[in-house]
Amino acid sequence: MPPVRTTIALGVALSLVCATEAPALAETIYLKNGTRVEGKILKQTSADFQVQTANGNIKVSKDTVAIQDPPNPGVALLLGIGFPGAGNAYTNRYDRSLFYVAFTAISFVATFALVQLAGDYPSGQSLPVLAGAGAAAIPWGLGAYEAYHEARRQDAQPKYKIEYSTSGM
Repeated sequence: MPPVRTTIALGVALSLVCATEAPALAETIYLKNGTRVEGKILKQTSADFQVQTANGNIKVSKDTVAIQDPPNPGVALLLGIGFPGAGNAYTNRYDRSLFYVAFTAISFVATFALVQLAGDYPSGQSLPVLAGAGAAAIPWGLGAYEAYHEARRQDAQPKYKIEYSTSGM
């Protein structure tokens, strides 16, 4: 086992290396005329962005910034009906997408298992399968419904076209 001093010294040295090599956060703002402004957004007001670029600080009016196309509510609903969580992924709500995929699968499996434990049915395996599918339809449908309303909410609130990335700025 290495001495405590050596372990602490290695930890401090590794922390310093990681801290100096960490890339800075940078943004690319896309304008309506097709040009891009690259830098770091320092401040945002209701009318403009103050951006630190390689050539100094500038103000970019929000009137000149391109708006992202919002998700289509109909597409979000159809995707959500087609596969659980797909509509939520379409609206960039990946946390909710994963939730509905897991909730649907767990509902189906749990209901299937409970019906199996309840005993044999003359109809064979069709009743447990139907019961599991019926239970899975609830979270599946809720996910599609939520995706539809999330797309409508995003459509009502325009989002500026800004790409966030890491760079050595």
